[in-house]
Amino acid sequence: MYQPTLYTLLPGNPQVSFHPTPSISLSRDFVNVKSSETQQLLIFPPIPKAAFDCKLGWSQSPSSNATLTGSGLLEVVEVSSLPASLSYGDVMSMTQGSMGTIDLAATPAMGDHEISWDGEQRGCGRMKLFKVAFLSGQMGRVDMVQSEGSGFYIKYHC
Repeated sequence: MYQPTLYTLLPGNPQVSFHPTPSISLSRDFVNVKSSETQQLLIFPPIPKAAFDCKLGWSQSPSSNATLTGSGLLEVVEVSSLPASLSYGDVMSMTQGSMGTIDLAATPAMGDHEISWDGEQRGCGRMKLFKVAFLSGQMGRVDMVQSEGSGFYIKYHC
């Protein structure tokens, strides 16, 4: 399941919320981290309650025209439910902790990169929301228009 709905989050302006965007756009500036950082909220539609072996992944086709500078190491944090507003402040109040990292820089050479989750704590079968940002201490920028076959995705079995 590709092409989640994407919302931009601004840690430097935590009350601002945006309309959905078709593009993956994440950054953390080397000089002025907080005021120029952009993160994103990924919202996937519900998946079947019987789903198991769930994975969040990143795929990048050769034709995706992705731009990556600096580190490609992203932290993925699960968001427990859809917040009242889609601002950074409200999203952060709903986070459940880190699920792991995805290394975008390694993806073209190494194939898709995936994080697994399963079980009662991170139940598979419901709407999935994730916040993605550069891992603490990492700087860089990634821009890519998502498509079927490129960008963030969820895969599972029933």
